[in-house]
Amino acid sequence: MKTAKLFFVLACAVFLLPFSCKDDVVPPKTETDPGILRTDEFGNILGGDSTDWCWRGASNGFSFGPAYPNPISDPIFNIKFSIPITDYAKIYFLRYYTDTIFVVNDTLQAGSYTQAVDVSSFFIPQAYWRLYIQCNSYNQSDSCKNYGDIKFEP
Repeated sequence: MKTAKLFFVLACAVFLLPFSCKDDVVPPKTETDPGILRTDEFGNILGGDSTDWCWRGASNGFSFGPAYPNPISDPIFNIKFSIPITDYAKIYFLRYYTDTIFVVNDTLQAGSYTQAVDVSSFFIPQAYWRLYIQCNSYNQSDSCKNYGDIKFEP
């Protein structure tokens, strides 16, 4: 009986594990959430949610974002990121757990990158989206997020 209960608890934990990552969700917007980190077409920061992105850089030389311009009215925007060593990198939108749209999904050499992102195939006016980055050698810290929010507005 104890073995069956233990198996049930472990099975539930394994099943729920992919759904427990608080950051890997489409962001809900509330009155108190500043939403996005606003930027102009050159990447200059204009204000807003400074808790997203890793634009100041982590202590290990990793950096990500912010998207510019943000909000976007044209379905093309840019992101800048740096990785300190050759690494496998994924940059993606997570629309649903079963619907991931990759911007980058490849091994990249160490360096700084500017990536144009074309979202014309799923551009929805007034929608918020969350863009994620994952690298094998990068571990997220509280001071440096692996995601940033983007708003599409006409």
